[in-house]
Amino acid sequence: VSSTQSVAIAPGPCTGFTGSTTDYLDGCIYWTPTAVTASFTVTVYVSDGNNAAVSGTFNLRALAALQYVYFNPTPAVALSIEDDATSITTLSSTDPNGGSPTITYSVTAGSTYASVGASTGAVTLNTGSSTSQLLSGSVTVQVSSTSFTSNTATATFSFCHLFKCRYQPIITGITPSTSVTPGSSITITGDNFGIDANVISVTVNGLVCTSVAFVNTCSGTSCSPISCNSPSNGAGNDNPVIVAVNDARDATDMTKTYRSKSYVGVSYTASGAVTTIASISPLTGPLSGARILVKGSGF
Repeated sequence: VSSTQSVAIAPGPCTGFTGSTTDYLDGCIYWTPTAVTASFTVTVYVSDGNNAAVSGTFNLRALAALQYVYFNPTPAVALSIEDDATSITTLSSTDPNGGSPTITYSVTAGSTYASVGASTGAVTLNTGSSTSQLLSGSVTVQVSSTSFTSNTATATFSFCHLFKCRYQPIITGITPSTSVTPGSSITITGDNFGIDANVISVTVNGLVCTSVAFVNTCSGTSCSPISCNSPSNGAGNDNPVIVAVNDARDATDMTKTYRSKSYVGVSYTASGAVTTIASISPLTGPLSGARILVKGSGF
């Protein structure tokens, strides 16, 4: 396409610039440019067919296809923040269409947990969302650009305080979990057990599980699984197990103890878990008021 082209608006065939069509009734010119990101000077002539004519010149700019704004860099899908912190992350974005559009951030989901600076992209916990009130949440942030209508992008990410993300022990399994003989060894798998078995304590239904140790050679920042001897006086079914780690991983509180959620996973054998009735005496008697003697084990 040349830099200067003409088109006539008049009854009959129109010989305009390449690829153009003309509506002779309303004077609209339709054109799909064959070049992109270029400017053209177009002159339009209008004639009544009786030697009366007028012309007008205007500039026509062909732009590249519009592209959507995007987060740059792409936000992580999972973030951890310090126990007492309120700042989650700061987002940034790019509008590939160029120019000087206005970029705006807003929370479209999870506003109960967090808010975002409209112009800064700084995502922070809402006032009052302290560790004791909020351990984790999910937030969706939308970025909008004024370069064209509906030019938006969204990003959803989860976050949690280090207490839950990094420090709180997590139990994923216990073996054996049934027919456990009181005093016998059980193995607990999970995460965030630390690297020092001496600061790990395990309880089964509130009773201490002794001789806590790592099953394998420990390396890294968290070792698993651990083993311990179940309480010798344990009894019953579906006993809750809790793993606690007392160490100095939190520099702000050198004595903090991190406890796992209760994991129901230990049922003892007949000697501890199942009540056994050996005999009942007498076997007959009045409907009420009489005393009976029950002998057995596991009471």
